[in-house]
Amino acid sequence: MEILQYLDSGLRYKSLAAKLFMSEGTVSNYISAITRKECLEHRIELS
Repeated sequence: MEILQYLDSGLRYKSLAAKLFMSEGTVSNYISAITRKECLEHRIELS
């Protein structure tokens, strides 16, 4: 849920990862998993 909130505010993966104390790869994996579960083609559709 936090990832989606930060994405809405316009943060990039690097900034988002720093705020959540994760690597950029982990953030990317979470976003990919969310888009797959929601049957979306692009992360832009999450907003």
